[in-house]
This record gives sequence, structure tokens and C-alpha cells, in this order.
Amino acid sequence: MERQDTNQRVRKQVSETALSALTMPAPYQKAYHGIRRRNGKVEVWVEEPVRGSRRGKASRTLPLCLEVRNHSPCGFEWGYEGSGPAQLALALMLDATGDERIALRNYQGFKRDVVAYWDNNWTISARNVREHAGIEDDGLKELKGHPPNISEDESAASGIGSASNRV
Repeated sequence: MERQDTNQRVRKQVSETALSALTMPAPYQKAYHGIRRRNGKVEVWVEEPVRGSRRGKASRTLPLCLEVRNHSPCGFEWGYEGSGPAQLALALMLDATGDERIALRNYQGFKRDVVAYWDNNWTISARNVREHAGIEDDGLKELKGHPPNISEDESAASGIGSASNRV
């Protein structure tokens, strides 16, 4: 019992630290939402501002992106490190960046740092997702000195960093 209490305390501290930089999306920003219903069913959707409208927003379901990487054909999950959270992290990265290569390099770290700590209901802005990938909001310019979560083979082939540099 004491070990469980310690694990919960440590998890809460890590969660508060990892998520402290996240801000609620402004009304004019693209945002992602997730909810776990009482029956256990999860729903994930995207809200995007409608161009030319001051208050209008369009909603759509976030696609699984199984064609990019198939971690969890059963759907999204969050709150732990597993296949469902990996699929969610990939889909969020891909949707927020619009770049498959950037998404593939960064989604596992995003899963570990952010998605694994979400509770039943969550909201995150596309801007926060891109920031985790080291992308400026005024374009897809990488800011970090090394690409996180890049494979050793890809790193060696591209000459960018090494496995010891990964985030």
C-alpha cells in the first residue's frame, strides 16, 4: 500500500511538471479534446475555428492514422504508456504538424511526457503539440538542436545527432 501511495505521489509530481507548460487554447486556436465516458468509451475530437467567423468552430473526430503506424486498431487511450496512448500521440502530432516525418520522430516522447499523464478529460492546443515537437507557431521550423526520438539508423544516415542525444 505504501509503495502504491509513493507511486501515485511521484506520478502526480511528474504530471504537474510535465503539463505545467501547457495552456488552455484561445478561442481562435485549433484544439483537441478527449473524454472518457462512465462506460469506459473514449471520444477524441478536434475543434477548429471557421475562417471569417469570430465565434464559429467546426468539430471533427480525430482520425486514428493507422496507415502511418498501427499501434492500436481498437482506438485511442491515455493516462498510461501503451499502444492506445501511442496511437493518440501519433494522431495528435500528425494533425497538429501536418508532417508525417516530424510526427514519427516526436510522438513517442509526447506520449511519455504528456499523454501518459492525462486524466479522464483533457484539452490541448495544436500549438502546445507543435511546441513539444520543437516547432515555432509561425511555420514548421524546428527549434531544437537535435531531433527527438529519431532512430539510430535514421540518425546515422542523416548525420543528425546520436541515440544518446534523443529526448
